[in-house]
Amino acid sequence: MKPAACKLMVLAGLLGACSNDPKTLAGKGLGLDGGTRADGPPQGSWPLPAETPTYAGAPVAPEPGDLVLRETVTGSVFNLRGQAIAGPLAEMSVQLVQRPSFTSYWFGFATLAGGAEVFGGEPLAPFEPGGTEECLVPKDEIRSGGPPPDGIPSLPAPAGGAPSGEVPMVAAEGATGLAEDGQVLGVFFEGEARAYPHSVLWWHEIANDRIGARRFSVTYCPLTGSGLVFDGALVTFGTSGRLYNSNLVMYDHQSEALWSQLRRQALCGPDRGHALGYLPVVETTWRKWKALYPDTKVVDLRRTGYERNYARYPYGDFQSSTDVLFPTRPSPEPRFHAKDLVFVVQHGAIVRGYPYPTLDAMGEHVVLTAALGEREVVIAYQRLPSGATSSEPRGKAFAVAFEATVRGLPALHFERGTAP
Repeated sequence: MKPAACKLMVLAGLLGACSNDPKTLAGKGLGLDGGTRADGPPQGSWPLPAETPTYAGAPVAPEPGDLVLRETVTGSVFNLRGQAIAGPLAEMSVQLVQRPSFTSYWFGFATLAGGAEVFGGEPLAPFEPGGTEECLVPKDEIRSGGPPPDGIPSLPAPAGGAPSGEVPMVAAEGATGLAEDGQVLGVFFEGEARAYPHSVLWWHEIANDRIGARRFSVTYCPLTGSGLVFDGALVTFGTSGRLYNSNLVMYDHQSEALWSQLRRQALCGPDRGHALGYLPVVETTWRKWKALYPDTKVVDLRRTGYERNYARYPYGDFQSSTDVLFPTRPSPEPRFHAKDLVFVVQHGAIVRGYPYPTLDAMGEHVVLTAALGEREVVIAYQRLPSGATSSEPRGKAFAVAFEATVRGLPALHFERGTAP
């Protein structure tokens, strides 16, 4: 019998012991804080069907001091990618499934998610924007932001230097002009990691891209600090030049309907009220993303097809001020700084925001298990140094949400650990 199978049978209570079984499965040399291992093995059988998600190759070792997730039933340890790196689940290469989530400035979340739950505080006040048969919101509140349609050009450029439908990329070791502590939006699809720097998205806001057969749109609104990735199977997007509640309004190239980024809905047009499917993304520093995804690619600043100074932030002191530039309705709730960041997860009609200041007050490392209706998710949050070179002064962190349930396994339970 293979060692991994034997250990799982022990954990399932089907065998008493395995020959040469190590005395301790938890940690395997990782210095873990927070809690102790459960006294006994879980009861009942533990089938491992083919649909249990796994990863290929060797897992990525955490950096010293990194947050790790410790599964309390098996003593298995997971890195911030959701890969099991120690314990019996590591022997099967078990992979946690990342949930869609996003990060936004507080004022953007507070004005576009009426009635949403706020971790550690009272829910946002309910708000219905009103609207007409033509538009989901009052048409006069969809305001010009200054540039005309496509005045802020999306990527890829029509004559870009990459295969049709792809943003020009370069391997991490060949990238130039990126600050180590600059923020990126990172995705991992079809076994490939890609990073989209804020410094590029300040100037383009939308990147319509694909990895293999997976098409998607990476979007970032510099005015609400919100980065979301949408399923691009049916539509691609451009910038409309308009804003709703100071947030990016996109138009799709197929029907020219207007879409609100943070509401994730069509505001006007034949798809009025329809919702966009959104995908997992991580907002963190370029240095942290590279450490967790060493084979990542990143937007090649030399081949975007546009002459832009990607080292310059084009909005002055906007990130540190309380100014929101354009009117919002309702006015942002003042319980946090307008530009404090919020990590947002959703399941069905339930929307919940985890403000960075609240998480920071809980410590450098935070692990939370949260019920979103009938769905349980695990929130992992690691505060990062702000750094001295970035023009983005607020909220350096690595925040991610995983499904708390893994297909084919019994219920898992997680707590905080730290890599030595």
